[in-house]
Amino acid sequence: MTEVVRCRDVARTYGRGVEAVVAVHGITCALRPGDQVAITGPSGSGKTTLLHLLAGLDRPTAGTIGWPALDDRPRGRIGVIFQGPSLLAPLDAAENVALPLVIAGRPDGEARREALRALNTVGVAALAAKLPQQLSGGQAQRVAVARVLAGSPSLIIADEPTGQLDSALALHVVELLTDVAGRLGAALVVATHDPLVAELLPLRWEMRDGALAC
Repeated sequence: MTEVVRCRDVARTYGRGVEAVVAVHGITCALRPGDQVAITGPSGSGKTTLLHLLAGLDRPTAGTIGWPALDDRPRGRIGVIFQGPSLLAPLDAAENVALPLVIAGRPDGEARREALRALNTVGVAALAAKLPQQLSGGQAQRVAVARVLAGSPSLIIADEPTGQLDSALALHVVELLTDVAGRLGAALVVATHDPLVAELLPLRWEMRDGALAC
């Protein structure tokens, strides 16, 4: 099966000389369609840096990253749920979900229909006209999941998506992510500090001091 993403001896260093910080180093790993992985490890271990590299949002300073199943063109084919709030305040929930589709060139009407369908799939269709400040933390994260779902990505990356939620909501959001990934046949990576969240995913990678055990 063709790998969605593959890393070989990847490292990322910020700065130069005595001020250089090695965020990740020596990472070799791969994700295939349908893989669902929890990345655990303490704060500062390099989890977020690795996620940004996997998503193509950052580039390694050493080693190589490829996306064979995506023809090495990850843009628009990877869905990212960031740590903390990520919805745009001036846009309502439906507009937030539709925006990436519009940017990708989909007609406004088609993008809105896809957004409403995605919001319905994650159970928040009634919130379509609500602004982000009118949503609870759990509702906002479900809208963020809907935004990913609407784009039908091949890889879903979530950076501590439950950090601001209580335990019950946290588990619900992660179950929603695993369900969405399953529907799409996408690979899923979730970085988390919560062992209960990590247990919901069948594969576990651990980050320690910028290195990965997988």
